[in-house]
Amino acid sequence: EERLSAALEHDGHAIVTAVLTFDGARQWVVYTRDFRKCGERIGAMPQNNEPYPIDMDAANDPDWNYLRDEILKRVQPNV
Repeated sequence: EERLSAALEHDGHAIVTAVLTFDGARQWVVYTRDFRKCGERIGAMPQNNEPYPIDMDAANDPDWNYLRDEILKRVQPNV
């Protein structure tokens, strides 16, 4: 996650907004204006012994509805 944030966020190209863990996998929700360039940066990240298995998907969400309606609504505030 630190490598991903460093590769994408250092110049404001993209922002990692959420990390979801389920079924033994992790999903990073990233907002960017350039999906292709974002993929290039992810592919160029330093990796361990073997390349990370990466599957990317994109959806147009200019109002950040997915983050607000699907992720943040599940977060319970600490009261």
